[in-house]
Amino acid sequence: KMDHDNDEARECLQQYCPFENLGRQHGTQKQNNVLSHQKIQDYPPMFLVGTCDDENVSFWHAVTYGKKLLDMMTLSSASSSSSDNEKTKDKLEKNVLIHVEETGGHHLHGRQLYVSSLEIAFLLGLFPRV
Repeated sequence: KMDHDNDEARECLQQYCPFENLGRQHGTQKQNNVLSHQKIQDYPPMFLVGTCDDENVSFWHAVTYGKKLLDMMTLSSASSSSSDNEKTKDKLEKNVLIHVEETGGHHLHGRQLYVSSLEIAFLLGLFPRV
């Protein structure tokens, strides 16, 4: 039986949770739901995929993770003294792509090739054209 009121167990599990650890740098702690460091950690561009019929992970996990990541990146760029806010916003939106498939389950059955082509297109879009 799971003890939902066990703070020690909850804290231990949150150390493994990608959503909870977004923005945390090694050795930082949360205080009153606010991260104790000032600079947001830099993240590589991400292509996040979910499916509506995944039995293991709901599609909204990828969506909320991507939204939190974009919000953090936006806050980080707003705090820097950049005069080109539109360019910065454009760059941020290109660095996080969220794709949700209607079907395919946890392993994208029958959709792997299509999603792989999207991943390749995403990666190619990261490199400047010569």
